Amino acid sequence: MTLVGCCYDGSTNRLRLELALPFLAAYCSYLPLLQAERAVFVPFLRWSLLAIGYWRWQNFNVVHDDNNARKDAYKQMQQRVEELDDRNITDALEKALDQATAATFLG
Repeated sequence: MTLVGCCYDGSTNRLRLELALPFLAAYCSYLPLLQAERAVFVPFLRWSLLAIGYWRWQNFNVVHDDNNARKDAYKQMQQRVEELDDRNITDALEKALDQATAATFLG
């Protein structure tokens, strides 16, 4: 979830790998991911984006449906989920996780 809040560019809405990759390496150096966590990292990132998107849709379209300026805020998360279909993005995340995981188990 931290990647969702801290590693996306606010103007382009794209994942900033130059922030995400060092974050993952630093995180894993402090608290190594279990192999099970490592295996589901990208699917969990996708789920996190979908969960935030659903919350935004429900909150700004159902709960507060009175011409809410944030009515389309869920689309930001939808765009981020769609970006994860880009193999360059997911491959970079997977590689960073592999390197961080190998370093923690070898070091």
